[in-house]
Amino acid sequence: MHDTSTEDSPAEVPVASLGKQLQERREAMGLSLQAVAERTRIRSAYLRSFEDDDYEALPAAAYAVGFLRQYATLLGLDAEQALKEFRGAAQSVAQPLSQLPTPENSGTELEPAGKKRPGFPIWLLIALGAILVAGWLFYVENRETWIPVSKESATPALPASEPAAGISASQSSMKSDAAPEPQSSPPSASEASAPVQDADVPVETSEASEDALIFPLPAGGAVFRIASKGSGWVEIEADRRPLQNYDMQPGTRVEWTVHDFAEIRVSIPGGVQAWLDGREVSLPDTCVVILRQPPATVASTAMSAHRAGEH
Repeated sequence: MHDTSTEDSPAEVPVASLGKQLQERREAMGLSLQAVAERTRIRSAYLRSFEDDDYEALPAAAYAVGFLRQYATLLGLDAEQALKEFRGAAQSVAQPLSQLPTPENSGTELEPAGKKRPGFPIWLLIALGAILVAGWLFYVENRETWIPVSKESATPALPASEPAAGISASQSSMKSDAAPEPQSSPPSASEASAPVQDADVPVETSEASEDALIFPLPAGGAVFRIASKGSGWVEIEADRRPLQNYDMQPGTRVEWTVHDFAEIRVSIPGGVQAWLDGREVSLPDTCVVILRQPPATVASTAMSAHRAGEH
């Protein structure tokens, strides 16, 4: 008789993909894709792409990594482990050009002879890139210089129209020149003293720490750009929008349009470059940046509102 018994070997348990882990965790928490999209402000189509492991449908890598970090954190998963699995899977999807399949020679030409110019598109792109860089440098050199404010604090200014601010400033100037003597009217005294207190005495707020770098915003807002020289992360809260975070790698560039107020936290050990409306500003590797309207705008807006109430 032949011995048909075999040694039992432990069955290998397949490891679920990253997308499967996200989907199972979300369903276990009783959350729908729409509910997750509303909480994280991430499009449901991108969430579905993560769960389906469809990385080609995701946006640029800097945004995709930030979205995945938010999604994994919401589900209570290890965000760093999820990012590690995502990078490994994303690299396996990208196939080197040398390994791409080539069509078999069927004896027919795909293009007429003499029409293929291998070097032309590359040189055209280089020429266009040089033109764009030259135009950008010209634009930066002719921009107005923004001076950073080191330690001056004020609450974010409410949006105000320029004509109202101009009328308020002119009225305040006329009042200070024409009335040097103490005024007997209580409303006029309080009206004249309030802007002086706001302009001369810095007001510390909970939004800006002592180590924060504070930059004033123009009346219409500004564009703030960051380019990473190393690996790290950036977080931003701007104009009462939800918190956004980004995974930064060497060469990653992100930008935001800020109207009233923004707090930006930076941690990039390899170094960082930053520009405010095209003007380069110096930032340390780890810092907190505050962008907001200057105190003069706040005082002008308050004066205009007070005079409008009197009339």
